[in-house]
Amino acid sequence: MMDETKTGMNWPMGRRMRFAQENAKVGLNLRERPISHYNSVTDAFRAVLDMPADLHVGMVTLSASRR
Repeated sequence: MMDETKTGMNWPMGRRMRFAQENAKVGLNLRERPISHYNSVTDAFRAVLDMPADLHVGMVTLSASRR
């Protein structure tokens, strides 16, 4: 997730490389993954929290979409 203030990882280069390599091992390409904005996620959870008390939400799954 991102917002306007996020400019990138503050991790040392070696840690960033290991993180990318470990993601690649499980099939995640970080450069191609869609990114969502924090507000989108908080709005979704606010909607779940505001549901009537007689509803049960067993699971919420959210993922970013490509535009």
